[in-house]
This record gives sequence, structure tokens and C-alpha cells, in this order.
Amino acid sequence: MRIDRFSRIDTLTYPGRFLCTVHVSMGDEPGMEPSKVMETIVADRDSLDGMAVTASGCDVLAIPSVHRLIREIRPKGISLSLVTPGSSPDALDDLIGAGYVNHVILQVTGPLDRDQERCIEIVRDHGCPYNLDIMMAPGRIDEDSLRPMATLYNDCARFVMRTYDPGKHGGILGNEKFKDKDAASLARSVKGLVRNATFL
Repeated sequence: MRIDRFSRIDTLTYPGRFLCTVHVSMGDEPGMEPSKVMETIVADRDSLDGMAVTASGCDVLAIPSVHRLIREIRPKGISLSLVTPGSSPDALDDLIGAGYVNHVILQVTGPLDRDQERCIEIVRDHGCPYNLDIMMAPGRIDEDSLRPMATLYNDCARFVMRTYDPGKHGGILGNEKFKDKDAASLARSVKGLVRNATFL
């Protein structure tokens, strides 16, 4: 595992919060030095609401040594948000239970699968706040799927709806995108169903 990059100020991962974000990936190639990252976070802590850890090319929960990295980079007293698509509920349970994670940002691209549903059960059981972060792409999200999600997960700290853009997001969900007015209409469809909804 390596630290690929480090964002000192990030307002997009958790809208409304100022985070620093550590991007990790699998691999043995040299990355950023964890001690240097921690020093920077300590220096910036007065201007931060917390920090986030996310992964490139895989789910951060699939990295067995992520707990050791968190120990190396997280200063005491800093809240940590883990950004994950939720592919490994047991790993998430362990990280929250051991006190490594204070908040979860669950990234989804459609109705939740069983692993993602289990992750929601786990954060609820632990009393751990979570965001539901939805990438809205044609053929994956529509009003009939979005409204039930807003109802089922209306206890989330933030219900984030992001418009998928093939160019910006590397075509990972296909080559189609919603027209601006259609994406805005989708976002409006959850009004009154969930608190703290954010449309990006």
C-alpha cells in the first residue's frame, strides 16, 4: 500500500466540511511519507473539520494494512471519515469497532447491494454517522430508485447526489450523462424525504 496523493483542503468529499484527504492505493512503489502527511495535518488542524481516507483503483476496505496507515497519519483528536463503496462490511465493522473511523462516506451508483446494506446496518449499530454519496448516471439511477433510497436512509448525516460526467469520471459508468435539467429534477424528487440533501 502507498499514499498516492494528499489534498490539504477538500470541500467536495464531504460538502459543507473542510477536510484533508489522503488517497491510497495497493502496490509496493514508493509513495508519500506518512510522517510528512501527519505533520501537515497537525500544522493545518485549526482550519480543518477532519480528515478523510479514500482509495484509488480499489475499495479502501480491501487493503489489509489500512488500519496501520491510519495510525501513522492521524493525529489525536482528528475525526476520520472513511470513503468506501462498501464491498467489505466485516472490515468496516472492525475499523469502526477499534475506533479508527468516526464517520463513513458510502459511495453508491445505484440501489444498494447486500454488502452496502450490511455496511449501513453496521454504522447504525455502532452509532457511527454516515453520508450516502450517490453518483447519478442514466440507466443506474432514476426517480423510482432514488426516492426509496432517500426514505430508507433518511438518518444519514448527508445525502449527496452527484451528476455523473463521463469525461470527468473516466467513463466508469458508461458514456451517457443526464442533462442538467433532468439531474436537477431527480434531485428535487427527494425533497421532504431526507434531511441534509445536497445536489452537486
